[in-house]
Amino acid sequence: MNCQPGDLAVVIEAYNPNNIGLILRVLHSHPNQKALLIEPGDHIWTAQSHQPQTYDVEGALVYRTVGPVPDSYLQRSEEHTSELQSH
Repeated sequence: MNCQPGDLAVVIEAYNPNNIGLILRVLHSHPNQKALLIEPGDHIWTAQSHQPQTYDVEGALVYRTVGPVPDSYLQRSEEHTSELQSH
């Protein structure tokens, strides 16, 4: 897996391109591992961001600061984690 709970991560791939580049805090394993269409073997996290994530829910755009994100769409961010720990 790319991330673990508590990690800060950058969205490097996304179904909705508005989400690329967002910095998220990985909270925990999402309770519904079928909440998103993902590749077999991928894992879905519940993640939080300061800027809303954009989701397509039955054709309508929905904005949430907490929501599901596939592990394969995330890259752990040592840089942002170090910045937070030093403040």
